[in-house]
Amino acid sequence: LFKNAFYTFFLRRLGGIPVARSQDPGSQLGRNQDMLREACQTLKEGGSLALFPEGLSRSGLQLRPFKPGAARIALRAEDEAGGRAGVCLIPVGLTYSAPGMFRSEVVIQFGPPVEVGGFLEAYRANHNQGAQALTALLYQRLLSLTLHLENPDLEGAIRDLVAVYREEILQEFPDSAELHRRLLAGQELIRAAQYFARTNPELVQVLAIRLRHHLEQLGKLDLEPHALSPGKAAPGGWQLFLTLLLSPLALY
Repeated sequence: LFKNAFYTFFLRRLGGIPVARSQDPGSQLGRNQDMLREACQTLKEGGSLALFPEGLSRSGLQLRPFKPGAARIALRAEDEAGGRAGVCLIPVGLTYSAPGMFRSEVVIQFGPPVEVGGFLEAYRANHNQGAQALTALLYQRLLSLTLHLENPDLEGAIRDLVAVYREEILQEFPDSAELHRRLLAGQELIRAAQYFARTNPELVQVLAIRLRHHLEQLGKLDLEPHALSPGKAAPGGWQLFLTLLLSPLALY
């Protein structure tokens, strides 16, 4: 983005700091030293930074391994300030309802702040180990703030489970906001699927096949998964009479 002068003009005025990534063609990784200095100075002056520690955009249900850049910036700023900057990292989980759609709904969850000062001694003894320890803690904190599936092979089954059973699970969280309830329901279904994948993989395989077939049949009828409500009583006499009366018209 910063290779375009027009973008650069606006991004700089919005506080953007360019990062050279190894996956970008023509990137000069040596320029990241300038990025580190600028980012650390922002923190030491009391400013804030927003970073995406996975280092890429994703649409799957897995939290990818973190890059250590966020921890390194925070620890370096705290170290250069003599441990008096009070830098902390706040984990933020982002869960989109439709990741590929423009203006998708999103659940934003904030975790408790992590004080960087507690890792300063380890960082001073060994920069890499100190940054890795802080990165590992951040990763664990974010696991509870978003959807994470340990086994990516279950992703299709999880999406089908959510499509069919989410409305029932939502009733278990009546006091939460709607989008937050959806996240909690998804997390519950992931925990259940991962448990049975370990203890009874045959059951999970059979259920996944039946769910896929069920959703395909609904798709052929142009019905949403929640159009059918299980457990309803059979229609009464009046409903049956109307059905018989209106059947010829419906068939026509």
